[in-house]
Amino acid sequence: MEDKFLAAYDKYSKNILRHIYFRVSDEKVAEDLTAEVFLKAWRYIANGEEVLNFKAFLYRIANNLIIDFYRTRKENLSLEALEEDNEIAIEEKNVFQSICDEDLTACALKELDTETRQIIMFRYIDDLSVKEISEVTNKTTNNISVIIHRGLKKLKEIINNF
Repeated sequence: MEDKFLAAYDKYSKNILRHIYFRVSDEKVAEDLTAEVFLKAWRYIANGEEVLNFKAFLYRIANNLIIDFYRTRKENLSLEALEEDNEIAIEEKNVFQSICDEDLTACALKELDTETRQIIMFRYIDDLSVKEISEVTNKTTNNISVIIHRGLKKLKEIINNF
């Protein structure tokens, strides 16, 4: 059990960290959440539970933690935090605009709805299979395939209109 967990950590920790970082845009938060992903996974398997697809299992934990992060962050926002977030958002927008000149695909991804963007990122950035994405999102493989197909079609339209 311990060897399987350590092998999974070695194999997936960098990818999980990158995935979380893309979603929270804060390196320290991403590192903390990544550690928590593996802690929760360890506790789960230490309780004798079986994991059939460790990669999908880790991404599901990561997504749940990201949702919890934003949920608690939303509840704790103050006026000062909103002003600070607005300044950060303006700065990020400026940085993003400079990146857009160099990387059209990154800009186009921002134009997709959240669900489609997340599924496209799972497939092409995180390199998850359609079946793994299905397990992470609780959607059918057919539904995931349709979302990917429509998302790619929409990305092409967006890129052609830039």
